[in-house]
Amino acid sequence: LNKPIALMDDEVNNIIIIPNKGLFHLPFDLLLTDIYPESEILNYKKISYLIKRFAISYDYSVSIMHGRLKKQHGGPPKEGLLAIAPKYQITDYNEEEINEIGHFRDYLVDLEYNAIEAKKIGNYFDVKEILVDEMATKNAFLLKAKDKSIIHFAMHAFVDNENSNESKLVFY
Repeated sequence: LNKPIALMDDEVNNIIIIPNKGLFHLPFDLLLTDIYPESEILNYKKISYLIKRFAISYDYSVSIMHGRLKKQHGGPPKEGLLAIAPKYQITDYNEEEINEIGHFRDYLVDLEYNAIEAKKIGNYFDVKEILVDEMATKNAFLLKAKDKSIIHFAMHAFVDNENSNESKLVFY
């Protein structure tokens, strides 16, 4: 991937990926733009992931993408966003949170850029509500989500593959 990326103009900031068939399961955001020797021990924060250089979006087909872009007149929707970006380095959990997530909460680390991500996405909308840090609670989400057409979660989640009803989003 590093060769095609090197050929791109520096003014290119956005990439729209239209994967085919099983490639939809591939997380293109995590592809590397540089080559690292196998013997090198990597610091994952310093790796040059594709998402660090480009805003990446996905579409199902070129014709659907074209129709969507034509309908939008070159821009994203201007209303109805709720973005949620909690922090996780919390020491005073209430009993409900401990029962809901259990001991796994102790292993969660803050998502370093989730609040910045939520605020930047908010720049594209006229009508928006951004819940960050301790404001990003489950109760606030339930109260505000019903009035929004787009909800963006910048948060941890737990997936239970055996019982999907036990999967959870992790709020503040």
